[in-house]
Amino acid sequence: PCGRKAWSNSRVIARDARRVVDAARARQGIDPGGQRRMDVGLQTIPRLVFRAFRAGHGQRFGTRRPMPAIAERGGDVFATANVRTYLAEALAASRDYTRAVGELARAVADVASMPATQVLPLGTLARVNLTMGDLEAATHHATTAMAILAATGPAEEGDAEIRLVHAEALDADGHHAAAVTALTKALRRVEERASRISDPALWRSFLERVPEHARTIQIARKWGVRVAG
Repeated sequence: PCGRKAWSNSRVIARDARRVVDAARARQGIDPGGQRRMDVGLQTIPRLVFRAFRAGHGQRFGTRRPMPAIAERGGDVFATANVRTYLAEALAASRDYTRAVGELARAVADVASMPATQVLPLGTLARVNLTMGDLEAATHHATTAMAILAATGPAEEGDAEIRLVHAEALDADGHHAAAVTALTKALRRVEERASRISDPALWRSFLERVPEHARTIQIARKWGVRVAG
């Protein structure tokens, strides 16, 4: 089905997949910065994702196939690409990097005709590459994502993380000066968005409790980049 109902269902799938991944990571001891606090049970994250996702959507679509296939049935390639990206995060958290890279490569291909929607899977792919130590691939994918951002504007989702991983990949690949420039731009973007928040508690939460924002500030201080406030 490709009608309005199917489109709506596929967006619900993408939203719920994001929630399942976040909940699974929290259950398995992943701290807000994405670092492991414990090893026990990390390998169960993808299984948790599949189990919870199928329970919530398998009956609706009359199938118990893996969630990217369920999303595909909804007829929305954007939602399918997002689901693959979220699944890849879970796979990477369980150190199944090969499968994570495969899902992300498919996610990028899913939305080849919509470059603006490629930035999230590209940024996530760069992060996985960086974790694997594939610095050339990390830099390539992060730079590609940034080129798309420059042409299309800020990403709807993952904008700060994409800018952050771009700086980190450049630094790891031996381009520290370029990395500092990239991080400075990422920091200013975070600060500009924070400046729109008038409530002090929400402002602090935005900077301290959003992992990619907190890490951007942390690295900026480490690299000697001026942090506002």
